[in-house]
Amino acid sequence: MTDLTRRTLGFAAGALAATPALAQRRRSVDLNDPLENLRAYVRMCGDLSGKTVIERVEARTMGAVERQLPKPLYAAIGIQVSRYRPTEEGFSLKFKYFSLTTNPATGAPMAEFDTPYTGAKNKIPPRLSDNPEIILTTQGWRFPNRPKDPEAQRNPGVVRPWAKLGDQLCVTNTLVSPPRYENHPAFQSFTYLADYAAATDPRRPAVPSSFAGTGMENWRDWMEIKEDTGSLVVHMVGHKVSGRADFPDWVVEGALKADPKIFEDL
Repeated sequence: MTDLTRRTLGFAAGALAATPALAQRRRSVDLNDPLENLRAYVRMCGDLSGKTVIERVEARTMGAVERQLPKPLYAAIGIQVSRYRPTEEGFSLKFKYFSLTTNPATGAPMAEFDTPYTGAKNKIPPRLSDNPEIILTTQGWRFPNRPKDPEAQRNPGVVRPWAKLGDQLCVTNTLVSPPRYENHPAFQSFTYLADYAAATDPRRPAVPSSFAGTGMENWRDWMEIKEDTGSLVVHMVGHKVSGRADFPDWVVEGALKADPKIFEDL
């Protein structure tokens, strides 16, 4: 058993089986320690005990083309369902994401979109991403079935940036994907925000949180843009929710039609 495994299992046991005597004591947490940092991040965006977490996501998408100002395009409302499990390296993450495109001015669902770069009116399908497993480590992240691929390990040797803002903790996680991984955005950076005392409490497996993030992605297939130049810039905000009751009925209906098991445990 590696030292990382011992520490991971030890911290998990402490979080799940704290006694009343232990509950009276709070040890200090060093967020510059790679494992403490990783656990704080997972506590904020997921659940250390392995429970499934649901988040409501709202996004605004712009088109970016060289030598042009970015153009606001459309909005979206999404459901993200995720689950983290401890591994020898850190945590295994599996998640699903469903979204429907909406009108940014009214919030109403959009079935068609006038693509400004082609002049065409395109039908917009619902988006369902059943992403491959990702391993989050103290040194970044990787795809589990490509351990020897130099492009599979991203951001090696860094601690996730963090800051204390008043009584809040901010932790940022950045994902940079090789171009050939088509099921994942090319770039994403998320900053999670939660109560500092709660997020650094080793007795708590999870805490309420919100997030803001930016992603750079390829043109959607339905946009039928042939040129390789340009990309989508997606600004996202969201927060943990209790379940389907936190979404409009039309979003829940669309999600269940796309995946009848989307709200079930992963």
